[in-house]
Parts: sequence; C-alpha cells; structure tokens
Amino acid sequence: PLIDVMLVLLVIFIVTAPLLTHAVKLELPRADAAVNEPEPAKIEFAIDAAGTRFWNGEPVGREEAARRFAEEGAKRPQPQVQLRADRDAAYRHVAETLADVKPYPSGQQIIRPLDNPIKKDSHLVVFYGNLAPTGAVGKITGKEGLRFEGKAIVFEGEEKALKAILNGTVKKGHVIVIRSEGPKGGPGMREMLAPTSAIMGKGLGKDVALITDGRFSGGSHGFVVGHVTPESYVGGPIALVKNGDKIIFDAVKRTLTLDVHAKELAKRKKAWKKPAPKYPRGVLAKFAAHVTSASEGAVTDKDLKL
Repeated sequence: PLIDVMLVLLVIFIVTAPLLTHAVKLELPRADAAVNEPEPAKIEFAIDAAGTRFWNGEPVGREEAARRFAEEGAKRPQPQVQLRADRDAAYRHVAETLADVKPYPSGQQIIRPLDNPIKKDSHLVVFYGNLAPTGAVGKITGKEGLRFEGKAIVFEGEEKALKAILNGTVKKGHVIVIRSEGPKGGPGMREMLAPTSAIMGKGLGKDVALITDGRFSGGSHGFVVGHVTPESYVGGPIALVKNGDKIIFDAVKRTLTLDVHAKELAKRKKAWKKPAPKYPRGVLAKFAAHVTSASEGAVTDKDLKL
C-alpha cells in the first residue's frame, strides 16, 4: 500500500540521507499522468553524495521533502517506485564527503553527568485521564511546550487525517484525533509518521496536537500522544470524541482530559455501536480477536495455556 511505501521512503531518504556515500534517485509517476501515456511524467527525488535533497532538481530541506512525499502519497493508491544509483553522480569516499566537516570543539561535553542533564526527566510521558483511563504514551521533549489545549477534529483512520492536513482542513488550535488504528481496530497499530510529517511540513508543529489509538514514529516530533487506551474499537473514550470537543494535555500533571461532562459522555457511550471488523475472516481477523490492549503490550498469547 502507498502509505507503507511512504514510510519506507521517508525513513530511508529523509532521515538517513546524510549517511549515504553516493547519490541515489527515486522516481515515481505523477498523479496527474494519463493512464495511456507511454512514459508517464516522473517526479524525481534525489540525494547527492553530500546528503543534499532535491525534488525535481530543486534543493529541499528534510521537512519540506517529508511534506511533499506525504502530499504526493495521498494522491496515489498504488505507487510505482524505482530506486537506482544516479549514473551521473560521481562516487565519493566517506573521507571526501566529510572533508569540509569541522571537528568537535575542544572540550565539548558529549556525555553529561547525572547531576547536569540536558533534560531533568524522560522525554516519554505516560498520560492518564478520562480520555485514556488505562494510559497513553507521549513523546514530550519540552520544545513543544508542556501543555496544549485545543478543539478536536476527528478522523476514522490515518488516510482521512492525512488528506485533511494536506488540504488545509486542519488548522491552528486543532487536536487531531486519529482513531480506529488500535490493535483490534486497525487491526495492528500503524505508526502515524505520514500525518505527523505532514503537520511539520505544513508549519503546524507548534500549533496543533495529535492523539491516536495507534502508534507514532520515533522520528515524529511535536505534541503527539499515541497508544490511547482503551482503543476506539472496544468503545474507549476516544471513540466518544466529537468534533469541537475541548481536549487538554498536561505533561506536568501527566493528564489527558476530554473536557466534556460525565453525563454527556455516558449518553454518547449508550448510543455508541461497535463497528464491524475490517477483516471478518483470515489471519488478521484472528489477530484482532486475540490481541490485548496496547496497555498490556498488544500481545496475542495473554491467556494461552499449553
């Protein structure tokens, strides 16, 4: 699927590009190319030996490349990807590539003592609250702040959220809620690298937050909270969120709060109906039937007796 291909591309080309010692190119047909064209127009993404990224020959930064991959990815349900070494680029040895890199400053402290850390506590925060009674996990570096309050904009699945981010539906002050991505509802827990990359590419990194019952990538940054449990498929509170609801993150108190009265939530819970499984038969159906909550490790052998 396209999103899976995008994840691989983003990791290989966007994150690890500086490690490459020779140039590579990625080519994919344009979304607007006619089906009957003998040679569909290509979009070319290249990384030269120095790690510089180019989109159709134009130098682009990492976040801009991520945004464009996400945008193009949303247009292509089934991409055709070609990866090859750039025949026109000269091979470079690592020493030559790093020739202009300055050495570390004299006396620079790389590993800091326990009494003088860069950050006094972990960047991983486990949240609890009426939106995550059995927990959720956030990666909070502190650069994005320690508190966020915004209005929910809800999506059933990653693809719908990605499209809304790219077309401008998601705006400053929104809390993006991506549900139906938990262990049972997915089934599995896809990582939300494409939406979080698109958020940064759109320049919304400090202005929106994202919560999901799926996962988020180690490469993600911004106010992102995943592993929200119980998940929406089993009727967890995230399933009851509606557009416009106020959601409050507090990384100091470690709380994730849906600012809706308990009576209203009880009313929504009573009206909630469990969605049909995405896979009624086969391996994924069996996985969804046996997998536990993410708060229990999303394992399939919890009650296994041999």
